[in-house]
Amino acid sequence: MKKFFLFIVVLVLLILLAPFWLGLIFRDSKPVDTSDLVITWESPKVNAYDSLIQLDESNYLEILDKAAEADGYLEPGLEGELSWITAVPTLTGFMDAIRASIAHAEELVENGDEEASTLELDRTLRVVQMMDNAPGTLIQSIIVYSSKELIFEAIRDNGLDMDVSEYADIESGMINAYKLEFMLAKDVIESVELGGLDIGEDFLWGGIGYYFHPNETLAEFAEITRENISIIQAGCDGKTEVSNPPYAPDFLFFTENAFGKVLIEALTPRALSDNEKICEMEILINELQ
Repeated sequence: MKKFFLFIVVLVLLILLAPFWLGLIFRDSKPVDTSDLVITWESPKVNAYDSLIQLDESNYLEILDKAAEADGYLEPGLEGELSWITAVPTLTGFMDAIRASIAHAEELVENGDEEASTLELDRTLRVVQMMDNAPGTLIQSIIVYSSKELIFEAIRDNGLDMDVSEYADIESGMINAYKLEFMLAKDVIESVELGGLDIGEDFLWGGIGYYFHPNETLAEFAEITRENISIIQAGCDGKTEVSNPPYAPDFLFFTENAFGKVLIEALTPRALSDNEKICEMEILINELQ
């Protein structure tokens, strides 16, 4: 009986301590080069954000006029140290301003002033393009796409003769958005703290190293990001399915890099809808040409 009890105790200890000795066997991979997924930017001298942040239902057209005179657009959270929290878009009311501009343009068409209507929509497109040229998250990219789609449809539906070629590219903005999302995820992966210890050298020894491999996690996230970008670059001619991120199982006790798998599953954006958006935009642009 004593031997059986001792056997159970030893077995339980081996199970509980398994991650610690496994952590000494299964080490993290070497750091990978992700320089191709890094973007840089400068703050505009005159930031359209400073005008657009004043948007309300009483001044949509006036504020769009002021914003169109700016040098560029940049969310204030991207002017300092990059972090997941500060990078979240803070602008509100922009889509309402877009709809107000379109409504005004359509009113001008009804009054027989197509030239003024064209100027109205071109002014608004310039502001949207500033956002498209600026670094931003996928949320900002979706706002840009939705804005352009509404304006292009208004141009088509009202029979306006406009050259929209300089506003037709949405791929570059989406690609930069994916790169910024990667940079934000990289910041999370590199700065996560667990048990009060920084993930890194402190975790290469002992059980925690078995549960989280920061280099391996970053490498997998980088490959998923590159695949998303390749889908966008392919446009309508490319595939419309993206590989799913590594599945994080419910039982994580014996899962190597379990924490990394959870992070990847939580942080990975999907590219399927973006590919469809580009196809839709290509069709819409062709209708205008």
